[in-house]
Amino acid sequence: MLTIYDNLLSEKEQQEIYDFCRSIPYYRGEVDKPGAPFTGLIAPLENKKIIDKLMNRTKNDNKIMERTYINLFIPNEKPYFHIDNDDPNYKTLLYYVNTEEADWVDEGGETFFLEKNFKKAVSFLPGRTIVFNADMYHKASSFRTLDRYTIALKFKNSNIKK
Repeated sequence: MLTIYDNLLSEKEQQEIYDFCRSIPYYRGEVDKPGAPFTGLIAPLENKKIIDKLMNRTKNDNKIMERTYINLFIPNEKPYFHIDNDDPNYKTLLYYVNTEEADWVDEGGETFFLEKNFKKAVSFLPGRTIVFNADMYHKASSFRTLDRYTIALKFKNSNIKK
């Protein structure tokens, strides 16, 4: 299951999130799979307003949140394919943060998915959000010339009992 959402947020909201993501410190520490080298930088996302906005607008509110963070890839980094969770009850939400003007076809920044030995790509567009099963093999791709910011929300796909 892969769902793509465009235009969930206003341009002002997109710019506020981009400014926020550019203002916080990042550190190295993520590997895509055991034995692979570090790729990219990461920062925890503890901004409840941003998390709630993305979850609510994709109709994923009242889910059990497992992890929230921001990825930062510098130009020409080479991430690896991986899965986020092998439990089919888990989902991943990715929000493409960058807002600058660019030739997005040549700049890159796609998220690639492996499906039956074919690579399929979701193109980068400012403000695009994708939600997919966490057990899908995928990888980010960096931009050619820009830093690439992506918010990642990982949650369990069962509603919280009230």
